[in-house]
Amino acid sequence: MAKNPDNMTPEERLKRIRSLERGVADLEWRCEWAEREQATTTRWAEEAWAEVRRMHDVCTQHWTEKQEI
Repeated sequence: MAKNPDNMTPEERLKRIRSLERGVADLEWRCEWAEREQATTTRWAEEAWAEVRRMHDVCTQHWTEKQEI
């Protein structure tokens, strides 16, 4: 269990503060990375879905032409 800050020396308090700051910085970086990854994945999914719709239209057109023959 962690020490009560009232029972710490100034050096121990400073060490704990810096440790907590590093933890916060790490969490901020992970959050930013996740947001960038989400944006990239969303963009990729939208492009992939657009390609699926395009291919569906091409297949429908070919099917229609084949049926007419």
